[in-house]
Amino acid sequence: GSVQQFALAADAPTLIAATPAGQHHELGAFMAAVAATHLGWRAVYLGASLPAAEIAAAVLQSEARVLVLSIIYPSDDRKLINELRAIRRHLPEVNLIVGGRATHSYRAALKSVNARIIIDLAQLGDELDQIRARFLVGNKNAFRDKRRDKVRLRNDHRSQLRGQISA
Repeated sequence: GSVQQFALAADAPTLIAATPAGQHHELGAFMAAVAATHLGWRAVYLGASLPAAEIAAAVLQSEARVLVLSIIYPSDDRKLINELRAIRRHLPEVNLIVGGRATHSYRAALKSVNARIIIDLAQLGDELDQIRARFLVGNKNAFRDKRRDKVRLRNDHRSQLRGQISA
């Protein structure tokens, strides 16, 4: 077989994929990272069964806009609910996407932390496209606002100079 390389744009958004503490599987989060890379995201796969603080530190350090978690088994782990809450406390602004066989068992907890539940990689792609589109609109607005502010400052400066010259 051949190896396919993905050339990412310099401004490619970053995504972190992992499984929270107590989730001892890797395939779902790894597949999400690979799929995200294929869609033009700079994906970082952290690994399995990581504490909330470690996941949050990686997201903050990488300035990731998205955190993808995979949860499969067990379906009744109270510690997982606390981990999800801790992740959200550390990362209130990050887009949290969660997939895996056990998501239905944690639906209330996932809703309480404002997580998007996905059922497959196609839906992950749809979510990532929506997030990227919102970010691009936000960047265009921020650029437009900065440009407008520069023009306003330049005009104010010109008015001040005119006032000084005529005085």
